[in-house]
Amino acid sequence: GLLNSEIKIDGRYSDAFKLFPKVDAFINLEKGYIKSKSAPLDMDSIHLNAEVVNSTGQVADTRISLNNLTFLLDNEPFVMSGTVSDLKDYNYQMKVDGLVDLAKLTQLYPVANTTLTGTMDFDITTAGNLIEIEAKQYTLLKTDGTLEVKNMSYENKDIPFPVHIDDALFT
Repeated sequence: GLLNSEIKIDGRYSDAFKLFPKVDAFINLEKGYIKSKSAPLDMDSIHLNAEVVNSTGQVADTRISLNNLTFLLDNEPFVMSGTVSDLKDYNYQMKVDGLVDLAKLTQLYPVANTTLTGTMDFDITTAGNLIEIEAKQYTLLKTDGTLEVKNMSYENKDIPFPVHIDDALFT
């Protein structure tokens, strides 16, 4: 693909001191694709436009913008955009739309000692922050749409039994 980026970072990260380096970064990828010798499929038509900005060096002043992420995984479209700001309280706003076949995704990105299958079909718009979630003030969260999970199975050597979901619709 065609990649254009500029990244400027000054400072250090410290969770204990709530420090985040001053950052002014963007990345733009057009016409990207991923192919693997071990997988018969590919991910193509990848477009990514994202930026990270922090002008003060304080964690709360960080803004991560995923302006656009689109791709086709074996000809299934996926679109995502949103922002996460204030990495202290985690304000978020996201829009996710598309189908992800987990078995196909793990063919391209294998996860060690893990088997993952099934599909997740997203059509969700959401906004809120961590404070509202931790306070269980779910009525303040602005979430609309659906997530349908079908035939999902997760097996990992670190869990005693596999997790399986036949069909679930979250509205």
